[in-house]
Amino acid sequence: MRTCARRLAAAGIDVRHLQSHPDMVTTTKIRISSGGQVMLRLDDSARTVPTGAVDALAASVRAAVERQDAVLVCDYGTGVVADPVRAALADVLGRATAGGDRPLVVVDAHDSRAWAALEPDLVTPNAQETARLLDRKLPEGPERVEAVAAEAESLLQGTGARAVVVTLDRDGTVLLTPDGMRHRTWARPAAEKQASGAGDTFVAALTLARAAGLPLTASLDLAQSAADVVVHQPGTSVCSTAQLSRYLEAFADTALSGDELERQMEPAPGAGPTDCADQRLFRRAAQRPHQVP
Repeated sequence: MRTCARRLAAAGIDVRHLQSHPDMVTTTKIRISSGGQVMLRLDDSARTVPTGAVDALAASVRAAVERQDAVLVCDYGTGVVADPVRAALADVLGRATAGGDRPLVVVDAHDSRAWAALEPDLVTPNAQETARLLDRKLPEGPERVEAVAAEAESLLQGTGARAVVVTLDRDGTVLLTPDGMRHRTWARPAAEKQASGAGDTFVAALTLARAAGLPLTASLDLAQSAADVVVHQPGTSVCSTAQLSRYLEAFADTALSGDELERQMEPAPGAGPTDCADQRLFRRAAQRPHQVP
């Protein structure tokens, strides 16, 4: 615990509200690999959470959350953020809402239904969590996107969220909103051995971008980029600002302006009717204004 606190503090993170308890251990995950391929993972975590530890965490919620721009709840189902903590958070957010100063609320939970009463701005279930929310098996591969989109109403109602972002690992993410808007991001797939921390990176970057005032769709694209940076690094990694900037600059160097895209779409000498039709379609798409919330 002390080592974790020191490293967090060294990274510039406020650890004043970090809780410790003599009967708790800091969860650790040890991966045994050979040739870069993970062969075994050993987890060390508490089997139960002492009532005193939960009560202490609940008592710290107000001081930790009040006057913050964003609140990110990560609930892995271990019992740490149990009912006392959830009730304390609901009370603080309720007061903030009444005062017109509610922060952005993002929930990343194994079961988002438990947090529906908070009416979060965003929830970010992965494919397995989404399947459990819907009580059905999702198809494999890219077909999952359409299957998830078809269940948008059920996911929004079940989670109480203003928007749902379903993360689909190699298939990117899909945004679902009450007005029917859908936005996709596409991942740069990496070997499973490189995927450690991608989900946490995604939700952290998404929360930061939204708290900074970026449109929701732009926030999703930025978060996907941050996750892409992480999965292409060995082991459990983080995405620094410098790394994200370099990643985005690589795309900026290859992007075409609207005028250049139209020029590229001009019919080539000797092009047939089908080629010309395709080029007109691309030209109309390039001229269509993009709508973002």
